[in-house]
This record gives sequence, C-alpha cells and structure tokens, in this order.
Amino acid sequence: HVIGAVHCHLGIVCAEAMRLLSIKYQQHQMKNLQSSKQPFKPEDHLHFNFYLGLPYVDYSKEKQTNKAKIQ
Repeated sequence: HVIGAVHCHLGIVCAEAMRLLSIKYQQHQMKNLQSSKQPFKPEDHLHFNFYLGLPYVDYSKEKQTNKAKIQ
C-alpha cells in the first residue's frame, strides 16, 4: 500500500509539473512573439521541494492572479 501511495503521489506531482510548464510555455510564447531569441528553459520555470522524501511542485515563486473567470 505504501508503494502504491508513493506511486500515486508521483503521478500527481508529474501532472502538476506538466500543467505548470504548459502554462509557463504559453506565457513565454505570448511575451516573446516578436523576438523568439530567448529559448524556453524548463529549469528556469519549474522548482521542486522535498518534504519527508517526497517531491512537491514549488509554487512559492509564482505570481498570484486574482482574475475572475467569465462564464
């Protein structure tokens, strides 16, 4: 059960990391439409913290936006 729980946690962390990277890549493309000279480096946009030996995506350096969703 412990191995299954760790495996599930790693799947969730990988999914969150991919979601964050896709958002950051879209923001990078929008910001650099005219000049595509700056390559997108995932290591500049994704950070992990380890707590009790388990990885977590670090959102502490992310800017919070309080935009209301229009439905």
